[in-house]
Amino acid sequence: MKQYKKLIYIVTGILIVGVIVMTLLDVNQNKIVNTSFNEVITDIMQEREITSIVLSEIGGENLDMLVDDKEEIDKILGLYSKMKLRKIEGPKFRDKVVVQLDIRTESEVDVIFSLRVTDNGYVDVYEYVKNEGHAYQITNDFDFESLYQLLQQQGEFLAKIETP
Repeated sequence: MKQYKKLIYIVTGILIVGVIVMTLLDVNQNKIVNTSFNEVITDIMQEREITSIVLSEIGGENLDMLVDDKEEIDKILGLYSKMKLRKIEGPKFRDKVVVQLDIRTESEVDVIFSLRVTDNGYVDVYEYVKNEGHAYQITNDFDFESLYQLLQQQGEFLAKIETP
């Protein structure tokens, strides 16, 4: 009987320690890795005003769109602001299509940061000032098609202008 009591105490102790460790790991992991587009851009921009953005499609028609109108910039960033992200290890490569967003400020001619959204739900962010990048997975129902359609509409508009 003494043997069984001792064994029950040991197994119970191991289970309690395991539950505590797993709970702490899960809480810490959720604090560190869950974020949003707005949090990412706020950390990078640090009160700098966005003066222009370039949207580019990579893999497909390779469309580009330069936007320097404040209202249009806000509308495009509004599409991105709906993204909820979870930080992951290393970049995930695209399936078919990537929409890249490059952001510039008035004081800096070069791109401040670049964000690539893939059609399979991954985001790669590269911050040029710090020379570092991060990878994320989109965790909500982000509407990738809205971004892609915006570029396609711009491409159709340019094609009409270029055709005599």
